Amino acid sequence: MAPSIRYHEGTFYIVCTNISHEKDGHSIPNDCQNFILSTTDIWSNDWNDPVFYEFFGIDTSLFWDDDGRSYLVGAGSPAPASRIKQFEIDLKTGKRLSEEV
Repeated sequence: MAPSIRYHEGTFYIVCTNISHEKDGHSIPNDCQNFILSTTDIWSNDWNDPVFYEFFGIDTSLFWDDDGRSYLVGAGSPAPASRIKQFEIDLKTGKRLSEEV
């Protein structure tokens, strides 16, 4: 789906969603695989291993608050009832640090 790239305090981050599809092209219900990649040098080809996190949605992006906390923002729930959702996330582990709102 639509990946995003962000830069924060010396590190580049890419967040992306893979949607699994059956051989006939139809998506598999509830099969969104979301992950974060990061590097301090985008030209070095030295990216970390994917950090997977649980989120049923697409079009994800990162946001950093003034206090340094990291948030994942994305379109959650299946279309056409999608809603923008957000939760605090640990970028190193993918662990949720808050409830989804």
